[in-house]
Amino acid sequence: MPIAIQKYDDPFLPFCKAVIDATRDVVCAYVYDLAAFLSIGAAGIVALERAIAYARADGVTVTVLHSPFASDEFAEAAGGTGLSVDAVTLTAAADAAPYLAANLGVYVVGGTSTNGVGWMDTSSGTLHLEAGDTPLIIRLVKADVVNAHRREGFEAVLRQAVEALR
Repeated sequence: MPIAIQKYDDPFLPFCKAVIDATRDVVCAYVYDLAAFLSIGAAGIVALERAIAYARADGVTVTVLHSPFASDEFAEAAGGTGLSVDAVTLTAAADAAPYLAANLGVYVVGGTSTNGVGWMDTSSGTLHLEAGDTPLIIRLVKADVVNAHRREGFEAVLRQAVEALR
């Protein structure tokens, strides 16, 4: 965590807000790693829920929950009355139906795009979705970029790195 964030007892939400504030106008989506938030227990889930709401407050930003889920049992928790993300990552396209029925986008890690289900290419750091004639490709900023600068002013360094990827 950057020095400016280390002063918080529960740093995940302030860190997420700082990242969002620094990049909101130059990105279209935020991908949240569920395991990272679970690593600090209940406080992490509260931070995740609030970070997702903060990112979605503008009404246009897409939020993706990356787990990747290995079953269909988490559709309600990910969408609707749960965390209210826009999309999830799954390990298999066979598990997509309940997520699609819950009006969630689906990206299969290492998969291919079929029947409205996209895929996540972890090697290139991209999300892919075939949307009519024009495929939608979202380039992901990896953790090494987000965590590259830990001193005061990390937000400006992060923003420059994100802009360089455009």
